[in-house]
Amino acid sequence: MEDRARRKRIKILIEPEPGLLVENSSEFLEIYKRLDPAVFGLNFDIGHFFCAGEDLSALVLQLKDCASHFHLEDIDSSRRHHHLMLGEGTIDIPGVLETIESTGCSGYVTVELYTYSQNAGKLQGAPSGT
Repeated sequence: MEDRARRKRIKILIEPEPGLLVENSSEFLEIYKRLDPAVFGLNFDIGHFFCAGEDLSALVLQLKDCASHFHLEDIDSSRRHHHLMLGEGTIDIPGVLETIESTGCSGYVTVELYTYSQNAGKLQGAPSGT
């Protein structure tokens, strides 16, 4: 898989997630140090790292060289892994975005709200008929 990705210039991103094989930044870094950074990188999900009790802005700075994509969602103060609309939880979204911007990030920043898939057309501000 690694050789094929290298030939096709595809970057394989690892996304740590609570309860899965790679749960936090320490576990990610343990694996990442053995991988080719030209092929592998990080899909930095702010909610997942928040659930793991990590300092998001410090972590953005620490992992800026391997993060190629950022997922945004909010999480409530219990740190239970349940994605919320931005601004409905306790994550400092503006602060995290400012930190991401300060790194000169050239990758993607997307919002991940799979918990709203059943009522996506009813979200505030969504165009009617969606």
